[in-house]
Amino acid sequence: MLNIKKINTYKSVVYNDYRQYDSNNCHTGGAYAFFTTFKNIGGGKWVVSYDTTAEFPFCPVCGIFGEHDCSDYDIVTTEELQKEISAKPDTDDEYWTYE
Repeated sequence: MLNIKKINTYKSVVYNDYRQYDSNNCHTGGAYAFFTTFKNIGGGKWVVSYDTTAEFPFCPVCGIFGEHDCSDYDIVTTEELQKEISAKPDTDDEYWTYE
């Protein structure tokens, strides 16, 4: 597990989920990759946003498909992020990247 001081040195931490991904169907065929980005905003706080390989409308605020109104991004603490990282260990199809 990364310690809190180490996590706070990164500008962003990304959870990459390729469990359903298929390169032949990753844009419009239903076999997408999903990404959860935690952007360091300082003070032990991280803004959470979402992305996908799909070419359909996808909300970066709540992480679901479709066009709708979401206004406030979630903010988590470094401790909460550390728990997320611990709960989802790296595999071939799911892994964390640190920038």
